[in-house]
Amino acid sequence: DGPFLQVGRLNLPKYAQNQAVSRSLFEHLFYHANDVRAALQLATHANEVYQNKDWWW
Repeated sequence: DGPFLQVGRLNLPKYAQNQAVSRSLFEHLFYHANDVRAALQLATHANEVYQNKDWWW
């Protein structure tokens, strides 16, 4: 079957625009998929979107 999400095919800047989706996706990538690099890329994109004003990132 394979993984639930194919991390290589995700458009991380697109998902960083949505606050709820980006947080959930970050936790999935970091804790479940163990893909720290993709999780940190998502965090970087989200931090740029929210201009360092969101404490989460």
